Parts: sequence; structure tokens; C-alpha cells
Amino acid sequence: MWKQSAVAAVAALCGGLVATWIGSATRKESQSITEHRVIRSSSPEMSRSRSASRSGEFVVAADHERRLAELEEFTRARQDVAEMAPPSPEEIRRADEDTISRWADELIAFENEPVDVSYVRQVTLPLQRGVTSLGERSNFEVANLECRSSMCRASLRSRTYADALQAAPKLAHESYEVNCAVRVVMPPPSDPEQPYESNVLYRCVPGT
Repeated sequence: MWKQSAVAAVAALCGGLVATWIGSATRKESQSITEHRVIRSSSPEMSRSRSASRSGEFVVAADHERRLAELEEFTRARQDVAEMAPPSPEEIRRADEDTISRWADELIAFENEPVDVSYVRQVTLPLQRGVTSLGERSNFEVANLECRSSMCRASLRSRTYADALQAAPKLAHESYEVNCAVRVVMPPPSDPEQPYESNVLYRCVPGT
């Protein structure tokens, strides 16, 4: 297994834990080969070939050869993925630095976002209830939660960095009262045994 990055986030890419908005069109790499195979095996050409195979041995043989070719192609693709070189420590370090830098930019963007009173009224309380309830089950406290016009930021306090890391996937996959995409990045602290404060960004859609 590839060496894990020092940055804790929601989705794993290139060996490091790199954050992404949950609900966006990402994290497809590990499924693309399987999906490609399913699509091809259910294509109209394959269906017609199966129907035609009843009419003669030649069509049956052609259909069989086509299936074998697809299986070989699928096997080669799987082997190519398995043989990909893992990222070097330097590549992981650069990916971590890039993630932290982009995360800082996103937090600044939230700070600069204007306040939409209607959005705040519709989103804040339902989200507050969901995050607080999750915190009671996941060893963290909600220090602050504020919403602007398209995003909300929750500041959370955990007893240790390890507790914060354990809560990260729960934050991403919790079923909140309001529909939200979630992004969280947890850079490692100098002392992982001290209380840890993390920020979570929510992109919520009111009324959903």
C-alpha cells in the first residue's frame, strides 16, 4: 500500500489524502475500468450478437471471440493500473503543500463572501443541528458555525488530532437536514496529542 500523505482529507488520490467536494464529479479513477466494461458488455452490438448466435455456429464463435478479446483488454487494463509506480515522497509532499495552499484560499474566499440573510436563515439552524448531533457521537465540539451566501464554515474542536481524523469521513457522509457538499482538510499539528481545531466548509442548497 502506498505511503499515506500527512494531509488528512476526504478523498484519496495518488497515495496522498487529497480533499475534494463530496458530491462533485470526482473519485472516478478506481471505478472507470469496471464501468467501461459494464457499458461495453451491455452494448447494442453485444445484444444483437447474442440474438444472432442462435442462427449459426459462425456467429456463436464470433461472439465468443469478441467476449474473450474484451476480457483480455479488461485484464490488461487492470494490470496496467496495478503496475503504476507509487508516488515518491517528494511528490506526496508537493501534493500536500498544494492541498493546504488551495484550502487556505478557499477559507479566504468564504471570509470574503457577502452575507445573504435569506440563505443564512434557511441553512444555519438545520446545519447546526446536524453538526452538533454528529459531534456528540464523534468526540468533537462545534466551536462556531456561520453561513454566508453559498457556503457555511464550521469550526470544530477535537481532543486530539487522531480524534479529528476519525471524524473527517463522518462529517463528509453524515445525512444533514439540508443538502450540502462537504470539504475538510486537516493539516497535521506540531503536537498531535493537543486539542485540535479544524474547519469544515459546506456548500448547501436551501430547501432540499
